[in-house]
Amino acid sequence: MRLFPVAPLTFCQARCGTILPHGGGPDDKLPVAVRKGELIGMLQYVMNRQEDIWGPRVEDFRPTRWDGEKLGWHCIPFSGGTRIYMGQQFALNEELVSR
Repeated sequence: MRLFPVAPLTFCQARCGTILPHGGGPDDKLPVAVRKGELIGMLQYVMNRQEDIWGPRVEDFRPTRWDGEKLGWHCIPFSGGTRIYMGQQFALNEELVSR
């Protein structure tokens, strides 16, 4: 699910203006202004292949990468918030039963 997410691209529309603390500039360290009504896209397909998050063997199947600390918002194969996949709990339960 990490390498081939159910929804590889997700969009939402900003309900109000805000400033994201980083993500702008050539090194992604500058703030980014988001105006009310702007579309914001999240490319899970790209995010799930970032070496700075997943390490140099990003394409390898390594179940041990899930051991230890929780990844939080780094891995969201079912999306999150109001756009979360309705079948998330079913899929997770199915995975547990298949062990």
